[in-house]
Amino acid sequence: MLWDVRRGCDIQKGEAVAELDGHRGNVNLLHMDPYKIVSGGLKDFQVHVWETGNGRQLSSLNCCPLSDYHRGFRCSAMAVNGSRILTACNGGDYSDLCFRDFNNSTVPIYSDSSILQSKFWAPKSQRDTEE
Repeated sequence: MLWDVRRGCDIQKGEAVAELDGHRGNVNLLHMDPYKIVSGGLKDFQVHVWETGNGRQLSSLNCCPLSDYHRGFRCSAMAVNGSRILTACNGGDYSDLCFRDFNNSTVPIYSDSSILQSKFWAPKSQRDTEE
């Protein structure tokens, strides 16, 4: 269940903003912004995208390639920046990252074990600021 404490919802009465169905366990990965909620769990293979205003599920996205699901991979991390979503899967000996930019296309990212840090998006320019 998801409550909006800014609205003064009474949790005791059960007035939830949304019920995040479709997860196999606890929701451990959560992003909220004015337009969407993205949620996932460590036992899930997918993250779910919800509409902020009414809690309606908009989409489900695999955290990594479907072939990894059969090898026991599950979501281990998630980052959201505007229309970009990065998901990570872990299945034992190695991990997969999947970067989706909904302004452009879906691009899988393969990590190099010698690289300790990665940057997935550029800083906002003056044109990107909300006014």
